[in-house]
Amino acid sequence: MHAKHNNCGRSAANIRLLPSNSFFRVRLLYLQLVAMVISTAAMYLLPLSLSSTFLISLYAAIVWIEYRHDVCSPISFTLLTMSIVLFFGHNFLERAGYEAYSPVILFGCLFLVGSTLLIIGRPATSFYGGKNSLRALHRKTSLLWDILYALAIIAGLATLRYPIWFWVIPGLMLAGALVTLRLQLFSMGSAWRRPGSFTLGSYRFDQIPKDRAHLLAFYKHWVLEVLPSIRAGVGPKKKSYDQFVDLKMAEDSGTWNRTTFFLAYHGDEVVGTICCVVDCSSMPLPVETGHSEPIDLQQVRGYGKVVEVSRFSISKDHRFGQDLIQGLLCCVVEFSFEMDAAFLIIQSHLSALPIYRKIGFHALSEKIVYQNAIGAAVQLLGFNLARRVICGDKTQIIGKLQGILTPYLCERYLKRQAFRSLFRKKQAWRLSDEELSTLTLHVTPQGRA
Repeated sequence: MHAKHNNCGRSAANIRLLPSNSFFRVRLLYLQLVAMVISTAAMYLLPLSLSSTFLISLYAAIVWIEYRHDVCSPISFTLLTMSIVLFFGHNFLERAGYEAYSPVILFGCLFLVGSTLLIIGRPATSFYGGKNSLRALHRKTSLLWDILYALAIIAGLATLRYPIWFWVIPGLMLAGALVTLRLQLFSMGSAWRRPGSFTLGSYRFDQIPKDRAHLLAFYKHWVLEVLPSIRAGVGPKKKSYDQFVDLKMAEDSGTWNRTTFFLAYHGDEVVGTICCVVDCSSMPLPVETGHSEPIDLQQVRGYGKVVEVSRFSISKDHRFGQDLIQGLLCCVVEFSFEMDAAFLIIQSHLSALPIYRKIGFHALSEKIVYQNAIGAAVQLLGFNLARRVICGDKTQIIGKLQGILTPYLCERYLKRQAFRSLFRKKQAWRLSDEELSTLTLHVTPQGRA
């Protein structure tokens, strides 16, 4: 069991369409990686007179773009400055071997700048992150590049005697770019993964295995807490509590293979439940077909992944426990970050509507619908997670979880969304709440395309 990290300052809900500056800074980091590989290859494939001219043009453009987004990267300035030095040195210093030593000079300067930045606590990549970005990730990435610069110096010196080594330096830069992308977009070690269990205040939150004992405890608590809503619906009235438990377990069992369940405990007592259903191409989500007014989310899927939040319940005696509510929300948000979900969808019982609206969910339709089998009245709600994170406001669900969410998952989610935005025309963060509702309402109920 792990205690939750408490040092993550993440961006949050927003009603604006403008993305935060951090979103653009991440894109500039990717641009810098591509430029590093291209410029290194140019130094070896083109004469110094041409390559230095190309580098001046390339890094002058990069410095200007970065300046427009409030990024002042010492690495970019160093590359621009050294490109100018190499250009004038080649044209005015007619010394034998100057061209051969130019890579050594360039990477020697980069090594000095990168090492100095690490020593003073300002890793080179931190200039592409916000003030709350993950320092450990920046230190690891910047240290990687310092090592590569040192190896490039050695390879440059070796090339003077063994010309075949000239391929080593472009290879090092390409490898560095790929490893950097892995650190930024995939993993930086098991310590930074979503914990399967954590504590918050006096509560413990577990991702439970899908065995009968744990699932029975999950459904028993959920049915007990929502039984008044079930009784007030249009479904069967005479079934007992245990019969409703069996009914819901039988109805949900078809989606258990793509559902992740979470239980909240106070001591050994179960006090809260929530689960997340992952979307897949072969079958619809329960929110699409599990009620009296079927919908189709196919158009929404064109903008990003969808996760359905379900079976949310809190014990009566703990409904004012902020740690309990935040912990359950943390389970959902971190799981959604891990799955790169852009949208959260939920069938909310009418009694729970104020809670969901307070944390930022909005109605996909004002119509009240009734769940299959149990007949409980629900309203369909949606939450544009990508928009809330990318646009950087702190007024709703993500802002309320500051200091609770695992820092690396927050950072990685933003960077993955920024990376996808480079290649995807339909971007989830651009959708307003009203546009998301429109996409959901104006689709055919006959099934998925």
